[in-house]
Amino acid sequence: MSIKRIFEGVWDEVAGHIQKEWAELTDDDLKKIKANQRVIYGILEEKYGYTAEESKSAVDQFISKLDRQEEIDEFKQHITDMTHRFLSNLSKTSSKYTKKGEEEVIKSMQSNPLVTTGAALVVGFILGVWIARK
Repeated sequence: MSIKRIFEGVWDEVAGHIQKEWAELTDDDLKKIKANQRVIYGILEEKYGYTAEESKSAVDQFISKLDRQEEIDEFKQHITDMTHRFLSNLSKTSSKYTKKGEEEVIKSMQSNPLVTTGAALVVGFILGVWIARK
């Protein structure tokens, strides 16, 4: 991110970051910086006692930090998007297999009614004994 880009559409967001970075800057200072981006160097020299080289270095480091934050935000968004797609696919797949499993159970019950009834009686008996003991 270049200092020029800061002034081409993301100023409000960046202004907040600037105030966090250099808390002594006032709203008037920010207005001056927005009007003329080169003013930031002089303001930092005046408020913080930076040399011209130090103010340029501080601004470069600040911009680098914003670039890294932008990359982190893009990565977070990418991970969020991937997670949503994964969960959506998982939901569709599990629904498909649940439906298929349900159909298989019904088919098995219909083709083996005596076995199914016997299994249900055994499970019911075991549950009845278990509940009666409590």
